[in-house]
Amino acid sequence: MVVRRNALPLTPWNYPSLVPARKIGLALITGNTVILKPHEFTPLSALELARAFERAGLPAGVLNVVTGVGEEVGANWCAARPSSTSR
Repeated sequence: MVVRRNALPLTPWNYPSLVPARKIGLALITGNTVILKPHEFTPLSALELARAFERAGLPAGVLNVVTGVGEEVGANWCAARPSSTSR
């Protein structure tokens, strides 16, 4: 049985392209989808990286970018996800 998950790389402001490129590549090679949350100071680097993957032929929905202030995005993310304790 193969279990696939979403990878959620969080990127630092001082390496906005290097860190996500390494993490995205590993996630895609192993068959996972990616939700990339760049640092709020450097969102354009992540958006350009996603655009490059799109131009290279990556299917829609495999790499997703979520931008915004970390606390706000995190709060909304946690509120929208079902609780893992309800299983």
